[in-house]
Amino acid sequence: MKVPVVKKGNKYYNTLTDKYVSKSYAERINRYFEIHPKSNIARARGHAVYKPKRPFFEHEKEISKKLTTGKGFQVYKTKNIKGETVYYSPMYDKYLPPEIIEKIDELDYKITKNVFVELYRMSRDRERIYHLITWNVDRTFSDTRMLELWLSQAENIYKKIEKEMKEIVKKYPIGYRKLPIIYAHVSNYFYSDIGGYSHGKSFGFYDATESGFEHLHNDFIETVNWYINKLEIMSYHNIWIEKFTFYIMDFYKTGSLQETIAKFRMGINRPTF
Repeated sequence: MKVPVVKKGNKYYNTLTDKYVSKSYAERINRYFEIHPKSNIARARGHAVYKPKRPFFEHEKEISKKLTTGKGFQVYKTKNIKGETVYYSPMYDKYLPPEIIEKIDELDYKITKNVFVELYRMSRDRERIYHLITWNVDRTFSDTRMLELWLSQAENIYKKIEKEMKEIVKKYPIGYRKLPIIYAHVSNYFYSDIGGYSHGKSFGFYDATESGFEHLHNDFIETVNWYINKLEIMSYHNIWIEKFTFYIMDFYKTGSLQETIAKFRMGINRPTF
C-alpha cells in the first residue's frame, strides 16, 4: 500500500499536505492509514472524532470550535490516501457527495452589511429545523434620545428582514406544519462605571401569516421601547445591543432533503458573526 508520508533524503514529506513533517509524525500518519486505508488526513491527525454519548459542544478538542459553534456546517474538507479532496462528517462518520456540499454552500448569505441569513439549521436535539436571520446591531446607547433616533433608522433594516423572511417561508419549506412559527430574540448588555450584566428577551411565536408578521413587528417596537424605558429609569447605565436573531422554525420530516442538509448544520446559538 502506498503511504502518504515519504522520506526525501533525511526529511519526511507529507504528500497529502505538501509539507515536511517530523519522523514521529510521519510514522504515526503512515501507521494510521495502514490500519484505516479508507479514512482521511483529518482523522489521521486525531481530529474529526465524534463521540455520540458526549454533548456536541464538548468536542472542541476532537472537532474544531469553528465546526462545533460557528456558522456553516460540521464537515471537514480534507483528503483521502489517494490525495483526493473529500468532505467528511465526523458526527455521522460518512463522506458527503459534492451535490450536497454545493447545496449547503448556497444556504448562507447576507442581505445587508450586518444582516446574515442561514437556512436549514438543526437544533442540537435533532427535533427542529430553523431558518435564521441574524442582525448584528453592535450599538451602545447612553440616553433615550439616542435609542429613539436609532429606532427610526432601524425600521428600514427591519422591513428588509421581514421581506426576506416572507420570501424564505415561501421558497424554503421546512417540515410538518403548513406554516412555520416565527419569533425573535435580542441580546444585550447593561453596564455602568461600577459593573454590568448581560440580558436577553424573546418575542413573537406566531404562525407565519400576514397577521403573524404584523404582530412580530409590533413586538419588535415594544421591545425597543422597553429598552428606552430602561434607559430612562436606570441612572448612569448604558445599553449595548448586540444583535437581534429572527427564527423561522418547524419540525422536520424524516428522510426529507431538508433533514439531509440540516443534520450537517447543527446548532442555532452561535457567536456574533
